[in-house]
Amino acid sequence: MELFWFGRPVLPQLGIDLAAFDQAGVFLYEGVTTGGRPIRAKYRSGALRIGFGDTGEELLSARIGGGLDYGMLPEQVCDLAGMTVLGRAPEISPEAIANARYGAIDWSGKTLHLRQRMSVTEEGERRLQAAVDELARCWPARLTVPRHGPGARIIQAPLTLPAGIEVADTALGVVSAEAPSDDPEARKTIEARLGPLLFKTCDVIDVADGRAIRRNHGSAERGAFSSDLIAWCAASPARYFGVSADPETGRPVGLRPPVSASPARVGRA
Repeated sequence: MELFWFGRPVLPQLGIDLAAFDQAGVFLYEGVTTGGRPIRAKYRSGALRIGFGDTGEELLSARIGGGLDYGMLPEQVCDLAGMTVLGRAPEISPEAIANARYGAIDWSGKTLHLRQRMSVTEEGERRLQAAVDELARCWPARLTVPRHGPGARIIQAPLTLPAGIEVADTALGVVSAEAPSDDPEARKTIEARLGPLLFKTCDVIDVADGRAIRRNHGSAERGAFSSDLIAWCAASPARYFGVSADPETGRPVGLRPPVSASPARVGRA
């Protein structure tokens, strides 16, 4: 399965010289141009926006990172958008990135960042953790799966399911890793280890009659599931790894692996 990577983006270079520019909050940056105009920037959920504060004119708007990313140094904002401070390009050190108040990653272009969100079972979490531990010996890698209480599945209420329906107990998780951008083998190795443990394509099924309504292919960053669910669902047509109300009809619909998916394809750690 193709994983979600991002690195240094190619953005319009604004060519603006600033008299001052600093962090104004978790997501916010404020400054003033050498001509006296206020300028504001925001980086949240992977989206960077820059504009003039006096007129609201937007100068730059681009999705450049992962949906869970929000930390960036003000010097990095200037660097990515082609802005200078008193005629000088900003200096960004690894120490400044490591000690950033609200967190930051390397945007120099030397590093590729992996952020993959998924729904994961406890068994899938075990397999992914083993793979991440192995990868972390060579590259920065981690798995985050916050679990609250004995189960983490969400069923939208009010929702009445037919008797005999089983819904997998899953939690939302994030796999993150970093690889040198000049080492394609590093990315290939990470994808080869993690890819078989996840899948994205699933069928949306009408729970009442078992009819397939549509096929979801997932987005680049979201919509992945731990691959042990393929074998779990294959054991019974009444098993689903997600159930909710269809936004159009209100009827209960569930997610299952495509019929073409085989338990033999499940990755193992």
